[in-house]
This record gives sequence, structure tokens and C-alpha cells, in this order.
Amino acid sequence: MAKLKLKSKDIRAIGYPEGPVISIAMNIMEKNYKFEKEDSVMNLLRKILESPVEYANDAVLGLIAQRLMDRQTGMIRHRTDRHRVHGTALTRVGRRFRSTTPA
Repeated sequence: MAKLKLKSKDIRAIGYPEGPVISIAMNIMEKNYKFEKEDSVMNLLRKILESPVEYANDAVLGLIAQRLMDRQTGMIRHRTDRHRVHGTALTRVGRRFRSTTPA
């Protein structure tokens, strides 16, 4: 039996939106359903696309369903932690030093 090789073009053709959900679906399916036929895997992906709520709690397919539900509700996941800028105090000291020293 040959291993499963999915193409992003095929996943987009069944209606999946552009974005990371396609690569997530490809990775999960190729890892967990690698000896299944491509037709059965594509049918499963169609079912997930039609009703992601049914698969949201599934251990394997839940990540695909979660990403689809986030996409459908328009929810964008933002990181809650903000990046910190290091060295601002030092640049202030350096500016002050440069402005007070003669050239």
C-alpha cells in the first residue's frame, strides 16, 4: 500500500479556506490516516468542513475543526502577551550623554 500524499490544491478544491488550516489538515491526515485511500480521506475532510462542531472534541480531528470554527466565526487569535523593547533606558542615557559632551 502506498502512503497518503495530499495536495493543498485538492483540499482547497473541496472548499477549505486559505490559511494555516490547509497545512494543519494535510499534516494530521498524512500522519494519522496514511494508509487510507485518498477518496475516503477527502470525504472525511468534507464532513469536517460541513459540520466542524461535531468533530471539535475529537482527539485527532479536533484541531482541524477548531481552526475551521475560528475561521467561520471570524475570531482571530491574538497573543495576549506584548513584546517588550529592551534597551530604551540605555538609549535615553546615551542620548543625554551625547547631547552634553562637546564635539
